[in-house]
Amino acid sequence: MGIISKIKYYIFYIRKNKIIKSKYYKILDNGLSLIDLTYFGGIPVFSSIKTTVDFFSSIPQQIFAIKFYNFLDALSVNNEADIENFKVMMRHKCNEDINELNNNLEQIIMILDSYNENKKCYWLGLLFKAYVYDIISWQDFIEYSNAINQLLVSDILQIINTDITTENYDYTDIVHEYKLASSNEDSIPDQNHDIVTERIIKVERSVYLRLLAVGLASIDGSSLYMNKMPENVDMIISSDLERVINLLSGKDL
Repeated sequence: MGIISKIKYYIFYIRKNKIIKSKYYKILDNGLSLIDLTYFGGIPVFSSIKTTVDFFSSIPQQIFAIKFYNFLDALSVNNEADIENFKVMMRHKCNEDINELNNNLEQIIMILDSYNENKKCYWLGLLFKAYVYDIISWQDFIEYSNAINQLLVSDILQIINTDITTENYDYTDIVHEYKLASSNEDSIPDQNHDIVTERIIKVERSVYLRLLAVGLASIDGSSLYMNKMPENVDMIISSDLERVINLLSGKDL
């Protein structure tokens, strides 16, 4: 199903289902109230949405409204108290600097507009919620949102749903050991090996390469075998990747 066909299907489904339609409009209304309460303005897409009685008056607005809906759904701003609390926290994050807050919101709009999957918009909402709750920095938010944009939804679902295991790795300096052993026949290699227990996740080769491209994976000896990469890679989980997994799975929120 193409993207336009999907959008038409979503709109038809929402229009025909009164319960979903009610929830959809409620979340959008709350979201627009959230933007209004922060004195946000000047972004054409919001100006057009706020002055349009029917959110589905054009294809671009249909697409963005659905993206915005998914973003807001992750924030859980479902009533006036939630909106007010979230507004106070956002202002606090920017030290009451409305210009900085508006700049941040403008970046979010551009990121949302660049996403091509509704699930990514929901995950962006989780990341923004983590930023507002002081779990991650703004720089982390930008880096992780860019990573989400470049990864496939199936990539992210795979790393979220795959079990994490542990394995012992020997990081002893082999060159040092070799020189020590070869310098004197009577020398005894250092027996204090540098053994570290690492957290491992097995992913498909293509997923590993895309994680590597966005900086959420690194090249290590365990990922390669005789200069050939296997179909499934035992990848050491970096601190950034573990944080992303926890955030997008909702464990840290």
